[in-house]
Amino acid sequence: MEAVKAQTEGNRMRIRHMPSPAMGVALVALFVALGGTGYAAGGAFSGDGDGLRAETAARRGARRVQRGPRGFTGARGPAGPRGTAGPAGSTGAAGERGAPGATGATGPQGPAGTAKAFASISSGGRVRAGHAFAITDANVSIRSRGYYCFDLSGVGITSANAVPIAAVDYSDDNTSSGDVLAVISSGDFNNCTAGQIGVRTYDDAGGFDPAGFTIAFM
Repeated sequence: MEAVKAQTEGNRMRIRHMPSPAMGVALVALFVALGGTGYAAGGAFSGDGDGLRAETAARRGARRVQRGPRGFTGARGPAGPRGTAGPAGSTGAAGERGAPGATGATGPQGPAGTAKAFASISSGGRVRAGHAFAITDANVSIRSRGYYCFDLSGVGITSANAVPIAAVDYSDDNTSSGDVLAVISSGDFNNCTAGQIGVRTYDDAGGFDPAGFTIAFM
């Protein structure tokens, strides 16, 4: 009986100290949670560095992410407003003189002049060859010193209708720099034969003096 009693009391003691099912489930959940956390911490900070190497490899992999393709170039924007003009620059140095150009081609013959007659007359009353039209030596006479008369009635020029233009020819050997002339087509001062045109040449003192000249009749 004592043995049975002791056994019975021992069973009671074991029964008394057995946990409830709810307590068992809670303990199991606690152990699982603690075991997972310990494994994660141990893996990340374990002495062999497997966790650290895994994290480093993950970071390196992030760096190796390739750049995506370049996008299309957008349309060009509108032109901006025009800027203000800058200040004028200083004048540059003059360049070297260029070489003379080639002589140009001879131009076409110009239209005929309107003069009815013209001539270059020497101080001796002679017509210079190649420098006259409708006037020859036969049309010129010397009335007196520095006094020349023109008879151009053969070409329709008289003292009544003549429009003479004359200038001293200083290229003549006997013409001085101060010589001047006067054309007399009519009036009391014309001492030539009636109908002729007179030309008087003077020196710088006002005296009659032979001089070369050019005359034209319009």
